[in-house]
Amino acid sequence: MSKKVIEWAAREKKRTVNAAVGRNFLKTITEPLTNSDSALKKQAGVSHGAGLIDEMLKLKDGERVDTSAIKTAIPKATVRKVFVQLKTSGSEARVCRVIDTGPGMTRSDLESKFGIYAEAKARGEKTRSLFGRGALDVLLYHEESVIFSVANGILSRCQIYWEKDAICEVEELGRTTKALLDSFKLPNSIAQSGTVVQFRLREGTPVPQEDQMVAKISGFYMLRLISADPNTEVTIERIRAGGRHIDPLTYDFPIGTVIGRFTDILEPEKGVRLPLDILVVRSDQPLQTDPAHIDRRENGLLFVDENDAVMDLTLLPEYDKNPYLQHVYGIVRIKDIRAVLEAKLEAEEAVAVLTETRDGFNQKHETTKLLFDLVERHVKPLYEKEEKRQKKGDVNRSDKLNERVKDALKVIN
Repeated sequence: MSKKVIEWAAREKKRTVNAAVGRNFLKTITEPLTNSDSALKKQAGVSHGAGLIDEMLKLKDGERVDTSAIKTAIPKATVRKVFVQLKTSGSEARVCRVIDTGPGMTRSDLESKFGIYAEAKARGEKTRSLFGRGALDVLLYHEESVIFSVANGILSRCQIYWEKDAICEVEELGRTTKALLDSFKLPNSIAQSGTVVQFRLREGTPVPQEDQMVAKISGFYMLRLISADPNTEVTIERIRAGGRHIDPLTYDFPIGTVIGRFTDILEPEKGVRLPLDILVVRSDQPLQTDPAHIDRRENGLLFVDENDAVMDLTLLPEYDKNPYLQHVYGIVRIKDIRAVLEAKLEAEEAVAVLTETRDGFNQKHETTKLLFDLVERHVKPLYEKEEKRQKKGDVNRSDKLNERVKDALKVIN
């Protein structure tokens, strides 16, 4: 009698990777950027939660929301820097790099982190990683993928590619010198320690227009809290035929007024109690709403945990298409939910509460239903009140806008 582990066909692995994040530029850039931010915070020994959500949740009904002012209450620290570089012309067109001066990774670290797909490598840690496949989804989907990392004065290289199957090839390149870094066109900033994640964006992954790129990256729902962190500096450099454009990522939540503040307890299973904080805000200005494309929307409730891991952006499925709620946004913070999400992934009947495509909660999962039902009990009266408030303003709308509202309501009904 023989016994062996059943191997997964390479084509099935490719289908899994292709269905993940690669075709979306914003999701692609999120994975390595988030990893850099986490590494720098771990190196500095600080919380992954930047503190902005804590300050926002101190606000009460009727108080104004201006996060540019709220940030001043966050203690100052040594600024952690992440550098993103994108070339859009020449022989290196579509080559993207994410650079940090974090602790770096040894050859052994690289083999451990990138040699196994979808293993829970950060289980139990206070970080954002959950599936253990975010960076690998990016590196396996795109082309010419390589990671250079310096730790303990040694430069190592990890190449990710397909050769009948998914391949991770790791080697030590030697003790770090300027000549060695120059030979691989690596920045001197990582001479002591740090990491460069590099890949060429695969054709079919559209890149935002130059005049929209920084705003789109800053406002992408999974990157808002990094862009808003006053102690993190993410710089985006675009190298074009006409020169270089360098800008920092910045984000402030829309200025508005608190219309609801609640606390509750989510009990997804017996003996498990997860503290819930809800803040609902009416923006002074209407916000872009696009329920079909989470990367385009501005309104909605941002679901996060205590480590600033962003899980979803939604008003709740029943309300996402309501044109009268385009002023509404807010925060739903769920403490200690990471352990529950990990347990569901490791269970005998394993299932993901969050979609692996980074599009928010799996709406069919029982935990999601319990969470959304609990949140709806608090926000539904606010939504109904806001809808009535907006309808009263019908007389101030143009005929064209009224027609758009009517068309949207027809879709809902």
